[in-house]
Amino acid sequence: MKSYVFILFGLLIVFSSCKQEPLPAPETTFEGKQVLILNEGNFSWGNSSVALYSPEKKEINHALFEKANDRPLGDVLQSGKIINGRIWLVVNNSGKIEIIDTNSFKSVKTITGLRSPRFISELNGLVYVTDLYADKLTVFDATTFELKSTISESGWTEKTLADDQWVYFINKDSNTLNGFNPVSKLLKRISILGIPFDLVRKNDEIHIASYSGDSLILKNVGSGSQQIFAHALNSVPGGMLFCKTNGLWYFKMGNNLRRINAAGTSDMIYQLKSGSLYAANIIGDEIYLSNAKDYVQNSEMIRLDLDGKVLDKRESGRITNGFLWLE
Repeated sequence: MKSYVFILFGLLIVFSSCKQEPLPAPETTFEGKQVLILNEGNFSWGNSSVALYSPEKKEINHALFEKANDRPLGDVLQSGKIINGRIWLVVNNSGKIEIIDTNSFKSVKTITGLRSPRFISELNGLVYVTDLYADKLTVFDATTFELKSTISESGWTEKTLADDQWVYFINKDSNTLNGFNPVSKLLKRISILGIPFDLVRKNDEIHIASYSGDSLILKNVGSGSQQIFAHALNSVPGGMLFCKTNGLWYFKMGNNLRRINAAGTSDMIYQLKSGSLYAANIIGDEIYLSNAKDYVQNSEMIRLDLDGKVLDKRESGRITNGFLWLE
C-alpha cells in the first residue's frame, strides 16, 4: 500500500513541475495608433463595454473599463467623445456620463442624474448633452464637470456638433436642425429638406445629411448651400461619413456601404452578406464597420481601406456602435 502512495506522490511532483506558469495579463494599451471600440450592449442587460484595437498588431483588448474600475460600465453605451484628453462615455439607460482617463481607463468622474442622454458636443469649454426624454440639453463644464445650465428644447434631441460659434443639434421629433449660440443665447431653427439623420464635419464646415424619397441631401449649415443626389437611395440611409484623404462622402444603407464618387453618383463598395451593418466610421485613411449579427452574439469589427477592401476582422463586443481614434 505504501508503494502506491509513494508512486502517487511522485506523479504529483512530476505533474506539478510540468505545469505551465499563468500567461501574463494582456497589456491595456498598444504602441502607435489605437482605436477605441464602443460596445452599446443590450438594453437593460447592463453589458456595455469599451475595447481597444491595434491596427498594427491586429489585436483587441476587451472590457477595459471593467478591468480598470472593478465595476461594469453601465446599461447602453450610446456614444463617446474625446474632450480635453479624456474620454466622455454617454451611458444612455443608466442616465449618466462616465469620464475616463485615456491611458489607464480609470473613471475620473461619473455624472449622474441625466434622463436619457444621447450625444455630446463641446464649444469653448462647455459640453452639451442631448437627450431622448428630458426636453432639454444639459450643459457641463468640460474641466470641472460641474453642471452649468440647461437649454429648453421640446422633444428628442439627437446628433450634435459645434463650430466656433454655434452648437447644432437634430430634433428627431420635429425633424429639424437647431442651433444655439452660447454668447447671445439665441436658439434658431434651420430649414432643411427632408428628414435629417446625421451631422458631419467636412474639414471646418458642418453639414446636415437628410433624405427625401430616394434622394440624399447634404446641406452646408454655414453657407446654406446644398447638394441633392437624386435616386441615390433605395432604403433609409444610416451614418454619413466624410473622408479627408480622398475628399469623398460615404454612407450606410441597409447592409451596404456606399461612396459618392466625383461624378455625384453612389457606388456600393462593401456589402455585408449576413447579419446587420450597425456602425461606420472613418479613422485616418481606413473605414471601420461593425456587424451586430443577431444583437445577442458579439459583434464583428470590420476594417476596410477606402475602396472597400477588407484589411481585418475581429470579434469586438456586444452591439458595437462606434469607434474613436486615440492618437
